[in-house]
Amino acid sequence: MRKFFYAGAAAAFFCLAVFSAPQLHAQSYEYIQHKAAKGETLWGIAGSELKDSFQWPLIWKENPQIKNPDRIYPGQTIKVPVKQLGQEVVPAPQAPQAEARQPEKAPAPEKKPETAAQGVAPAKVDFPYTRKDIFAAGFVARKLDILGRVEAPVGFRQVITKGDDVYLSTKAPAKEGDKFFVAGTQKVDNPVTGKRAGYLVEPHGIVEVTELAPGKTRATVILVFSRLQKGDVLLPYEDPDLNMPTVIRRPDITGHVLAIKGAMPEGAQFDAIYLDKGSNDGLKVGDMLETLRGPDRNAVLQIVIARKNSATAYVRSSNSSISPGDMFTGLKK
Repeated sequence: MRKFFYAGAAAAFFCLAVFSAPQLHAQSYEYIQHKAAKGETLWGIAGSELKDSFQWPLIWKENPQIKNPDRIYPGQTIKVPVKQLGQEVVPAPQAPQAEARQPEKAPAPEKKPETAAQGVAPAKVDFPYTRKDIFAAGFVARKLDILGRVEAPVGFRQVITKGDDVYLSTKAPAKEGDKFFVAGTQKVDNPVTGKRAGYLVEPHGIVEVTELAPGKTRATVILVFSRLQKGDVLLPYEDPDLNMPTVIRRPDITGHVLAIKGAMPEGAQFDAIYLDKGSNDGLKVGDMLETLRGPDRNAVLQIVIARKNSATAYVRSSNSSISPGDMFTGLKK
């Protein structure tokens, strides 16, 4: 990858405030040219090059040739800003969020920790994901409880981002202060059985109702994960399970990959992966799994959401791409 310098006046990019990225003014920047590999995403490139996947809008802004951030292709040259006036482009320190984590519950004195004899291999607790990571991961649901839709932005907006107002249409009357997930949804089938697995829900953001008027419900965008747009559905708001695991398990559970975030044909490191097993099958948040390509491990996953019949995992590392239908099992030593 060849480094070069670019100087110019850049307008503040719409998502940088959301992810606490540095402000961009008329300054000099240092870039690298990243050649996209098969299965890569802007999310993954931001994670590997900037050490923060939520900086992907910074990369998108610098690459106007990318019209859809969910669609990049092998061999594409992507300009990644890695330094600003000699300083690495890293997120500014954020004030701790009181709601980000709940205190870990001390185990009851009589409760014995899970051991290998119970089919689980305890390991050092390693769970690097934040509340925002879990919100953004998405999930597969058997059924959808659609409460309404985004009708339009308030005023002229080509891009809807944090702090913008939007008009909503809701099936039932909303109240001021109500929050909704704004998401894109699509049907997903089990690639192994061919049966309907449910609906892939990819959160685009969170809105909070601020004003009620005859025939109109107005809301403010309080968090953005991806492109929020007219027609996105409103789903019930719920906080993710923030009880951090106290033990990292390697459960003896086997299943298959249902889908990759963004409906991509393949996934790689830092991507969100959706699995056909859930808490009813014994999976828990924090569990370490591996996907297999033939007899060999090709990726390591960690569960961040465990629903009854499905689970969401992030790819911690990968040797090759992951595809829907790939088998997974508990991580082996």
